[in-house]
Amino acid sequence: MSSLIIWKWHTQNRILKNGENSEEGLLKKESRRNKNNNLSREFFSNTFPSYNLKERSLLLRFKERIGGGKFGTIYKCPYVEDGRYIWVAIKETSNNCRESLREEEVLSRINHINIVQLKGTNQEGSFILVMPLRQGDLKNFLQKEKDSITSDHQIRYCMQISDAMRYLIYKQIVHCDLKASNILVVNVNHIEISDFGLSVDLYNSQGLRSLGTDTHIALELFDKNACTCEATDVWSFGVTVWEIVTFCSKIPYFEELKKPKQKITEFMIRGWLLEASQRPKFNQIFLKLAKSLPEGADFVGPNVLNA
Repeated sequence: MSSLIIWKWHTQNRILKNGENSEEGLLKKESRRNKNNNLSREFFSNTFPSYNLKERSLLLRFKERIGGGKFGTIYKCPYVEDGRYIWVAIKETSNNCRESLREEEVLSRINHINIVQLKGTNQEGSFILVMPLRQGDLKNFLQKEKDSITSDHQIRYCMQISDAMRYLIYKQIVHCDLKASNILVVNVNHIEISDFGLSVDLYNSQGLRSLGTDTHIALELFDKNACTCEATDVWSFGVTVWEIVTFCSKIPYFEELKKPKQKITEFMIRGWLLEASQRPKFNQIFLKLAKSLPEGADFVGPNVLNA
């Protein structure tokens, strides 16, 4: 049995293409087996009760592979919710995948508009359902939409990331793998941090070195005696800022990153101070970035620490 991490893909009522693959086509096809024209249980490849959710259903026979990575394969799949169909994205991993279990545990205790939200799991921990996603990851989005992304958008992204990261610190969580490809785009003004499989508890990580992507991890983590903390995530944030302002240019290995011209790169440079204790805190970064937005500009994301 594999475990599935599920993200909503679209929220419209009709999600499949017209014809045999449309919602109507699927219903007609399956209703031939059901004299009452109701969906039979045979129609569902998996039906599961979720904690804090009513019974939900995945139509796994119609899943389509859309990607994959170190910790699993990602599919898009039709999903029945409250009698209607939506697309979801599911990440399929081995049942004993430590990273998947860790991600489920972390997401179950956090709630922030700029962090992928857990909706529920089945009793065996095989399924996780989170909030709608529409645009893929920030890395691909920046590369694809670079001509339409403004400096204000870039500031918003950095603000939303820093706000989410200070919230995680408030919740005593270190992400350990912050990068543009682990940030998901809801729309051009709204992003969400994802991929918590490597995260650790802030005050219980002594001796733990949860190493993320080698181009993004803090320099001190190459020392086997170092441990992860807020300062190591701040370093990764600096690299992520560089990705945002360069529209995710290729990161050179073992070379110093060139400083872009944008003002927000101050936080990038300070995040790379060799002395971890001298790096800024995420709360400081957020408050300073907030002053960078034009007066009256909208910011997507709650001021969670002062709420």
